[in-house]
Amino acid sequence: MNVDGVLLSGASVAPSSPLGELVEESLRLPVKSKRVEELDGGSAVILVDDYTRTTPVREILPVVLERLKVDGDVSVVVASGTHRKMSEEELKKKIGEVYWELPVFQHDPDERLVFLGETSRGTPVWINELAARADVLVSIGSVAPHNFYGWSGGAKIVLPGVAGRESISCNHKLAEHPDARLGNPESPARLDAEEAAKKLRTFFSINVVKNVRSEVVHVSSGDVVAAHRAAVEVAMRVIGVKAPWASDVTIVSSHPYDNDLWQAGKALFSAANITREGGTIILLSPMREGVCVHYPQFERLLSLPPEEISKEAASAPLEATVALQIKRMQERFNCIIISDGVTGEQAERMGFKWFSSPQEAIDQSLKRNGRVTVIPNQLIYPYR
Repeated sequence: MNVDGVLLSGASVAPSSPLGELVEESLRLPVKSKRVEELDGGSAVILVDDYTRTTPVREILPVVLERLKVDGDVSVVVASGTHRKMSEEELKKKIGEVYWELPVFQHDPDERLVFLGETSRGTPVWINELAARADVLVSIGSVAPHNFYGWSGGAKIVLPGVAGRESISCNHKLAEHPDARLGNPESPARLDAEEAAKKLRTFFSINVVKNVRSEVVHVSSGDVVAAHRAAVEVAMRVIGVKAPWASDVTIVSSHPYDNDLWQAGKALFSAANITREGGTIILLSPMREGVCVHYPQFERLLSLPPEEISKEAASAPLEATVALQIKRMQERFNCIIISDGVTGEQAERMGFKWFSSPQEAIDQSLKRNGRVTVIPNQLIYPYR
């Protein structure tokens, strides 16, 4: 067997300053926005991401609160979209000391919503009541590659983060658009979310960029759109990696988004960017919570052919959208799962192959010659 291999490791960009200083500098020089301390209003809500993201919220929150000058109440809302609720221990770990100092709420996509109209794409904008009625909104999130929003962060913390279930379902249908692809900062789903975010009152967005070691190397704050685009430009330099070839076999780790297949499966799209048609993608992930906790229909839908999934889109739109995306991946590539959280029987039922070790999967995939590429985590944005 003649095999060439390459590891896509990303640029060796180290933090230039401690996180607190990076946040302070960003707040002093916001992008197309007033400074946080100049935002007027009676009440403020700080939106933070949930357990599926590794944003260092507990370290950023105190810096923001020190500068925030509003006359009324300040509260924290966890922008969990339709994900499961976080446990008290998870909240304490995520939010830190502020958990005991401010009211902390977890978003519910079915309760306490306010209607703010529709986007130009026809998405009804139902938003968490606390967020919709706040005089000042501050969001804290991370910018990383996303399979159909292009990149996470920015307005995504509003839609789907604090949006109603109907809004999320309509927005996620835009994943079917040909421009809804990994790395496109102006994908239809993102533009739709940005329209929704612009319907809110004063909005100040904080976006962190991490290197491949999950260290924060840049913070971009300010206008919800402009600050996000500035963060994406930095992210492309930090985690964007050009692959030397179209890989025959791509091994990709889901780290750090590895709670379940719903999150880990996004790594398939990173691998698809650099894998030849008909090649093999090997997904490594613990998937500690199995296939999907918050969408119980997801596993069943993945066991169906695409035409049957489409028929169920009305009753389970979110699950059907993602299931169809994965099915299209399976049509283009030989998709393999290596995980302790999913059994071989489950994997095969969902259209994946399953092996107990990476070496076994590689040996089966490369019979003679081949090029192997390794993507060590989901923080890397690979392209050709």
